Amino acid sequence: SPPSSEAGGVLVGRVENTVGRQTQVTLPTNISSKIPVIVRGQDGSRRATGIVVGQGGTARLEQVLASESLEESDLVLTSGDANLPPELLLGYVGKITRSEASPWQEAGVKLPIKTEDLDYVFFVTKF
Repeated sequence: SPPSSEAGGVLVGRVENTVGRQTQVTLPTNISSKIPVIVRGQDGSRRATGIVVGQGGTARLEQVLASESLEESDLVLTSGDANLPPELLLGYVGKITRSEASPWQEAGVKLPIKTEDLDYVFFVTKF
């Protein structure tokens, strides 16, 4: 079973359009995807805030202040903004990129599931 956050949910994507029995879902890796997030350590402590931006097949955590603490394997969770429920697992912090010349740091995001392996997806319509 896929790993999940304490709230018990994993964000697969956002429904964009439904026609009959077909539903179009935008994945976090889509180039048009921008999701406000919080980062929590494995112990549940809040470490940082940022935005996960789709890179077309991958996703990147951006707009994290250099003064905030990030560690590889930290949990990346939805913040509750942008019409998404809070605390849904989006992924894990991957390789972190820091620059002394920038007030920002960035990191890759490792997604917790492979969408091609899914048989069923449940849609949250109200939260």
